[in-house]
Amino acid sequence: MKRRNEAFILDAIRDAGLLGVHFEEPVKVLFHWHENTMRRDLDNIAFAKKFILDALVKAEVLKNDNWEYVRGFVDSFSLTRHLDPCVQVTICTLGHFNDKDFEFRVKNYKGISNLLGEKT
Repeated sequence: MKRRNEAFILDAIRDAGLLGVHFEEPVKVLFHWHENTMRRDLDNIAFAKKFILDALVKAEVLKNDNWEYVRGFVDSFSLTRHLDPCVQVTICTLGHFNDKDFEFRVKNYKGISNLLGEKT
């Protein structure tokens, strides 16, 4: 299950051109979750961040996802009926938290939930 989730997210990382980008310094990660219904609880939606962070480490974008390299993350949520469910991920160095250093989008991230057997 973990491999399938990582492969799904690695495709989004590749599509965003992040392969070859490496953060050596600590970062904060912003997750903006777009849902098209209000059926799922927010904590169930944000659970997918574990797979996203693991994929960023596997792609060597992040050196590690431990406390030394990921100093925090922020989740925000939108009900966006005109957009397929997705998560917009922004990686910010600590000194530039308001700047969008690198950004990618995992489209239809509900596929991750489906792999976990969650009802969507």
